[in-house]
Amino acid sequence: MGLNGSAVAKEAADVVLLDDNFASIVTGIREGRLLFANLKKSIAYTLAHLTPEVLPVLMWGFAGVVQPQGSMLALCVDLLTELVPATSFVYEEAESLIMKQPPRNPKTDKLTSFNLLFYAYAQGGLIVTGGCLFYFFRAFQHYGISPLQVMNNNNKFFPAESDDRVIISSHDGREYDSSEQKEILQSIFSGWYLMIVIGQVSHLFQCRTSYLSIFEHGVFRNKMATFGAVLAVCLACFVVYCPGIRDIVSARNPVSLEVLYASLLVSGAMWAYGEGRKYFIRTYPDSPITKVLVW
Repeated sequence: MGLNGSAVAKEAADVVLLDDNFASIVTGIREGRLLFANLKKSIAYTLAHLTPEVLPVLMWGFAGVVQPQGSMLALCVDLLTELVPATSFVYEEAESLIMKQPPRNPKTDKLTSFNLLFYAYAQGGLIVTGGCLFYFFRAFQHYGISPLQVMNNNNKFFPAESDDRVIISSHDGREYDSSEQKEILQSIFSGWYLMIVIGQVSHLFQCRTSYLSIFEHGVFRNKMATFGAVLAVCLACFVVYCPGIRDIVSARNPVSLEVLYASLLVSGAMWAYGEGRKYFIRTYPDSPITKVLVW
């Protein structure tokens, strides 16, 4: 006991109750579980955007595909739009079933596990990447450039190797010189960047719960997360559309209609998969698949 216990008892004790109330043990366990859970959620959310950032480099380096993301815009994701959403998990309240979960094994239940990394990179990250790729190919088709031309680019176009290198549209025969290719490429940069931000906004809401439906937990319960989501989208639009700023980050106006289509696709897919994954975990807790899906 912290108030009435002797100094010798306090020194020998593993736990000291500062208010001499045994109910404080339950409160302390709950707060510890909440802290651990929110750290895992923040890590799962933050790591997911690395997939759509690394994959373009691999596509460009090993397959000769057009580089769909600019380096400055990648930094804008890491250093600008992700900061407030990632830290908003500090304000996340505990899920209703948090005290019904069995105690974690400190030897096996680590803060970052294979399941968490698998979720972040191969599930959430791939869904965001899917929205980026959808915009990528649809935007090129908008300019009459087929996916086959994009895949067979071999790093000769976008940007062009020389000022006189012209790519001809396979759709209607339009020709794009080096300056026009640069404009198209920068619009691709912008769309890819916006898809990462919009995909991560949907991912933010799904990461706020690990097994409980976000609708049951409360979509707008965490006001800081809601603010962070709105702020991220506003900052992304500012970077892409603001004159002067977009010149620094090599951005141009993206194809608006394709951005809308891709946004609906990536948001719908993220919400559907996230809610479906958590429903499966709650319904079939002993399934071998659940052991892979849960983190």
